[in-house]
Amino acid sequence: NSEFSRRALLAAGAASATVAMGTKLRAVMPVEFAETAQKLRPKICIFAKPIQDLSYEQIADLLAKYPVDGLEATVRTGGQVDPAKIDEQFPRLHEALAKRSREFMILATNINAAKNSETESVLQLASKLGIRHFRMGYYRYKLDRPILPQLEAFARDAKDLAAYCGSLGMTALYQNHAGNNYLGAAMFDLVEIMKGIPVSHMAI
Repeated sequence: NSEFSRRALLAAGAASATVAMGTKLRAVMPVEFAETAQKLRPKICIFAKPIQDLSYEQIADLLAKYPVDGLEATVRTGGQVDPAKIDEQFPRLHEALAKRSREFMILATNINAAKNSETESVLQLASKLGIRHFRMGYYRYKLDRPILPQLEAFARDAKDLAAYCGSLGMTALYQNHAGNNYLGAAMFDLVEIMKGIPVSHMAI
């Protein structure tokens, strides 16, 4: 309905203005409207790769200086959290963020199959800590082999991983990335992969 669409657009615009203007918005708008706009404001998450050499406390302190809600942390070899040290490092980063009222919102991982060696240890701990989203590792074609059998194998892996995510109350996120061997660069293949998978278990 067009009236609802107009209201939604106005509210979304006001939400953006709230981020930019802070409390100034409340001085010129009815309190109820400003509060509604604030509730509708999407959460802002910072991808931590550019700052992954900082300590956990330094990362949390940096985020606390800005009107952002949380962190997408790299949980992979060479990242902020090493999967081999997940039990030690993961809770430390989570605690550092919580002390500054910032969330551990998304994990950037190399996980793209339910049977991946990192899948169980990383996702089970994330689920216990209340983290509900993680970015998957990529599916990459081997261009010297037939494409369709690889696509079928990727689809099986995706369905198995999605089912596992569903059992944990988590959502896997696949990023379509440019490149001649990346699944999803052409988009049609990613549509095939996602057929029949609940969006609450895996999304793009």
